[in-house]
Amino acid sequence: MPFTTENKNFQSQLNFDFKIHRLPHVNFNLQKANIPGVELGPVAVPTVLNKHYVPGDEITFNLLEVEFIVQEGMRDWFELRQWLVSLGFPDTFKRYQDVRRGRLKDLDGKPVKSSNLNPFQPKLGDLYSQISLFVLTSKENVYLEATFTNAFPISLSDLNFATTDNEIKYITATARFRYDTYDVKKP
Repeated sequence: MPFTTENKNFQSQLNFDFKIHRLPHVNFNLQKANIPGVELGPVAVPTVLNKHYVPGDEITFNLLEVEFIVQEGMRDWFELRQWLVSLGFPDTFKRYQDVRRGRLKDLDGKPVKSSNLNPFQPKLGDLYSQISLFVLTSKENVYLEATFTNAFPISLSDLNFATTDNEIKYITATARFRYDTYDVKKP
C-alpha cells in the first residue's frame, strides 16, 4: 500500500521570517536562514568482537547562520557589528562593562532598552538575545517558530563594494550565531 499524507503542500524555502529581540529597530531582509542541525555523539563500548555503540549524553547544535541584504544606511549590519565588537571589547574594557550593564546605544544614539533583551538572563545585560526564526505557510501564516536561547553573534561577513559591475547588485552579509539551545514548536 503506498504511503499517503493528508497535507499535499510542500514547504517552500521562501516562506520564513526572522527576529533578533535585542535589535527591535532592525528589520532584516533575509535571503537565507537555517534551522540548525542537532548531533548526539555516540559512545563506543568495547566488546570482545566489535565495538557496540550507545547514545551519548552530549548534544551539539550547529550554528545559526543567516544571510541578509544590507539596508541602505547599513543599520542592520552596523547594529550586529556593534553587538559583536562589544562582546570582544577590542579597544577598552569599558565597552565590555557597558554591554554587561545594558548601556549600549543603537545607530541613532538611543539606548537599547533592557526590555528588548533576553528575559531569561536579565543580569547579563546585552550579552545575549533571544532569536526567533518563523517558518511560514504558503499563505504567509506562522506555522513553526524556532526560538534560540542565549544567542550571540560570533561572526559577521565583509561588506564588498565594487564599481566593475554593469548592473546594480545589492550588498549581502552573513551573520553566524552561537546559542545554548533552541526549541521548535507551533505557536
